[in-house]
Amino acid sequence: MNNTSFSDSANHRNHRDNDNHSSRFSVLMSQLEISDTAQTSNVLNPHLSNLPPLLPVIPSISLPPLSSHIPSQTHPLITSTNASYANIPILWNISHPPSTARLAPEFNSAPNWPWWREVAIRPTTMPSMTIRLERVERPVVVFPADIGHPITIADVLRAVYDTVRTMAMAPSLGDSAELVLTPDNEYREVGYANDVSTEIQRHFQGRVWWGGLQESLNETDVWLLRLRGTGRR
Repeated sequence: MNNTSFSDSANHRNHRDNDNHSSRFSVLMSQLEISDTAQTSNVLNPHLSNLPPLLPVIPSISLPPLSSHIPSQTHPLITSTNASYANIPILWNISHPPSTARLAPEFNSAPNWPWWREVAIRPTTMPSMTIRLERVERPVVVFPADIGHPITIADVLRAVYDTVRTMAMAPSLGDSAELVLTPDNEYREVGYANDVSTEIQRHFQGRVWWGGLQESLNETDVWLLRLRGTGRR
């Protein structure tokens, strides 16, 4: 065999080997690509093969606005319905402890009726109520005495008294007044009871009688306590 034939034969074999190598390489790359695709799919969607069949589409339901609420209402015994303060059920001087509050005779048909235990505001789920007094910067915030129970009339009277008493003690008596619990469960300021009552009456210019609650026109869920100058009608 001459050199030319040998060279041609060798070149032919090289081309064939290259073609075979290229074919095997292409097949191998295709297999790798398929394997990588499958692995990537499994990583991104590990439960892809276990997905349940698609569920039917459920239409959305419109919810009421968050601002909607049930209007609150105070008990008739503590509500003021007349600007002239006529027919006020509760007779109480707020400079004196709540135990001195009483009902007017025409509202007290049952002498033993514990009217102070009546629910003060509805709905009964109200966690607190806010009351404002004229000439008092600090609002009266009423909480139920018994956690988890409704706010009672007694809770309202107690909160009002505590607020005005604290206000009266702050500028003149400071922290020197000692608070003690008397047998009838009423707080009194030892040595200062008369001074505190006088200071409260002076601050309100004699208008210290309970006049009832009116709903505020400027603030939501806030009540205004009206005061009058006499307990007689």
